[in-house]
Amino acid sequence: MAVTGNNSSVNPPLVAGFLLGGFIPTCRAQTHVEMAKLEFGMDRRQFLVRSAALAGVIITPKFVEQAWEFQEVRNAPLLLKPQVELRYLLSAFPLDDYYSLDLLNVNGDELDTLPATFALMLPKFGYQTQQEQVEFLMEGWVLDASQARAMLMAPAPDDWAELYMDRHGGPQALAHNLIKGLDLGARFSKRKSPSRVGEVAFIDGYHPGCDMLGVQVPDDFSLSLLQARFNELHVPVQVVVAGAS
Repeated sequence: MAVTGNNSSVNPPLVAGFLLGGFIPTCRAQTHVEMAKLEFGMDRRQFLVRSAALAGVIITPKFVEQAWEFQEVRNAPLLLKPQVELRYLLSAFPLDDYYSLDLLNVNGDELDTLPATFALMLPKFGYQTQQEQVEFLMEGWVLDASQARAMLMAPAPDDWAELYMDRHGGPQALAHNLIKGLDLGARFSKRKSPSRVGEVAFIDGYHPGCDMLGVQVPDDFSLSLLQARFNELHVPVQVVVAGAS
């Protein structure tokens, strides 16, 4: 997705930058695959297997067995259809040893989430009121009040737009924020248990100095469980494998 904006820098001038606590790092210097090998902050979850006697439960011992066998025989996930009106696709992009997840529109296009102005974007970074925003720009960019207000009404500086997409509006960030906000199950444990299966990994920065969010699953089995958990929670999302026929 092409990110538009004006040509101002995300970073304030040198002295003001240090007064404000430093500069915003970027992780665009490395490719997606290179970054994925350097996951810096990771939070992993597992799915809970429950009794079929409970209303609305899909992830039962029987389903777990079916999903595992489906993966072994067909080398693909067992993806159930949602029973609610579909709003999003979750595209699972296969990499070397895991899937990287992107949240997309139902037609497969990226969602258009970039705010039209800097003022509409800044609340995501903690600047809620116009006064807070004006004061932030006046100090950070060494502007007067009139210049700051004009900057707020313009598109966000390119680097801020990039940061917004990395943390909030890009396909990986949207997938991360949606899924992490759900009750998936339990924290990951290396101890084997028949009641805890699969894995979902939430990435907060692929390496030190990187702000990108992402979410990954290691295999087809975990993709099957993720779709099943979506259906249990009535989440209007269909998992699809990118490039699959």
